[in-house]
Amino acid sequence: MSLIERYFKEREGEETIYFEKKGFMMYKIETIKDGEHSFNGLACIITATYVLPQFRADKISHKLALHVEKIAKARGVKQIFCQSDENSNGWSIAHNNILKYGFREYDSEDTPKNIHNYHKEVF
Repeated sequence: MSLIERYFKEREGEETIYFEKKGFMMYKIETIKDGEHSFNGLACIITATYVLPQFRADKISHKLALHVEKIAKARGVKQIFCQSDENSNGWSIAHNNILKYGFREYDSEDTPKNIHNYHKEVF
């Protein structure tokens, strides 16, 4: 485990999974209370995704998301959340891919206008 992974695991409770040496996804599973994200209960929050540019057409982020969903489902998670930032490089591709993976966009008054929120129910 790298130092940065140790930092995020210790500080934020985040786990990291890799797809070969082409990309990674960070996530955490936690109980959401008081209607945060318009949801109460055990949830998975995808906090970061990165795929090397030369592999971005290979659906690696989708493979990573499916793996995180499988982990989350096994731990009793009912919802998965993620965000995207309009100001990030390649945002429109990421936004469209998130929707293709079955996530739905939702509004939050607490989120800046450039940030998009998504959720997906886990069955």
